[in-house]
Amino acid sequence: MRGAWAQAVWPITVQVAAAAALVACLAALPGTGALAVLALSVASLGLRFVPSRTPTAAPAAPVQAATEPVFSVHVPIHAEPPGLVCATLAALAAQTRPARQVVVVDNNTADPALWQPVRDWCAGRAGFDFIHAMGVANAKAGALDIALAATYPAATHVVLVDADYAADPDLLADAAARLRADPTLAALQYPQAYAGESEVPGLAADYARFFAVDAPRADRAGAMLLTGTLSVIARDALDAGWGTRSITEDAEMGLRLLERGGRVRFVPRASGRGLMPMSLEGLVAQRRRWVVGNLQVARMLARSPLDGARKLAVLRQLLAWHGWLLLPVAGLAASALVGAGGTSGAAGLARASAAALAVEVAVVALRAARSPAPLAAAAAGWALAWTGSLAPLQALGRAPRFERTAKFAAAAVPAPFAPATLHGVVVPVPLNAPLILGGALFAAALLQRAPALACGAALVALVAPATRALEREIARHAAARREGPCTQPS
Repeated sequence: MRGAWAQAVWPITVQVAAAAALVACLAALPGTGALAVLALSVASLGLRFVPSRTPTAAPAAPVQAATEPVFSVHVPIHAEPPGLVCATLAALAAQTRPARQVVVVDNNTADPALWQPVRDWCAGRAGFDFIHAMGVANAKAGALDIALAATYPAATHVVLVDADYAADPDLLADAAARLRADPTLAALQYPQAYAGESEVPGLAADYARFFAVDAPRADRAGAMLLTGTLSVIARDALDAGWGTRSITEDAEMGLRLLERGGRVRFVPRASGRGLMPMSLEGLVAQRRRWVVGNLQVARMLARSPLDGARKLAVLRQLLAWHGWLLLPVAGLAASALVGAGGTSGAAGLARASAAALAVEVAVVALRAARSPAPLAAAAAGWALAWTGSLAPLQALGRAPRFERTAKFAAAAVPAPFAPATLHGVVVPVPLNAPLILGGALFAAALLQRAPALACGAALVALVAPATRALEREIARHAAARREGPCTQPS
């Protein structure tokens, strides 16, 4: 185990220093460093705004007789609060159109106090099957494969519901109506929504922007992926099992469905609500998994048979949570390094990096502008920009692993100046990661002054309060949540 000091500096010395060294090497060639920073930043940012091309309509398929969908609902759980899971199952039991089967798979939970109450709840109701398994590999994907093996043979569709999602009573009825109207669909994807979202408006708005902007655009391009819960998938499309080449098995499965010629439709209708992360650390872990896992899926696009337009639409979804701060921050740090050695071009590199940072700040605001709460979404986006930027390089230092988002409520709201942990960095002030970010900017500003100093001051002024405010709002929301009992159904 690394010591406290190593834990505090490791994410910075390895990732940021390595990136700064690379940009410094480019900066040693007059003009090259500035050009590289601007070119890569503009290219990555521009990817977000390239218009989607609506695919050319395929020849009409023969009209098929409407079929009646038969649903098997799969609920994978691991070390979840029993009352939370039972509330999810109660919502499934209250569906106006009942599922033929609900399969609950608890994987690798050692504490019987967490899984036995759920087992007992399922034992009291017909159509609910409970499976407890230890030694399951591949995290959520492994649990879903167990559920597939236990699926009712006549089921036509699998419905994926996360442990914390209370589905609306008409979810299955709505899905059945859509599938009867178009039985050729490979999957339906409903948007994720969150209970009590008014208590953490910035985070809720940041989540919502994907389903307000990215998902409809992907749907129009015929390239919608899956997002992990409230997914309705044709059973025969799952014959090969869930993917294990990434830690975002939902995106990997969505890509596989598209490559097999399947059609995935986005349904712009919130039909269930889940829980937001219970701590800032949990939020960071969730965002890191999304970024790293989606990049693993993005690598699969190189050999994908999809056409270029749909590859672009898929890539934009996969990069929806990615951040682009690392390269310009490294450029500022590199300008300080090469400037100290008297290398020409350092000032140009600093100006280019400052400009790229300013563009990224503006792009976060522009993306948030179309969310239900633009200002709140922008604040959350700025607070999480460093997480999305650092996550890909963090994955290079160790094998990526599935990080479960904790559902247990926090005990209390942290004190204003209590020590906090973010990315493994312990800082006894309320700045956390933004302090690191600001430090890199001001280090460059010592030599390159005006552009870097102005950009650094502005960015820290935005990101530091946003991060701290988000942390306190999440903690307040978590402390107010109470678990209900896991009572026997009537």
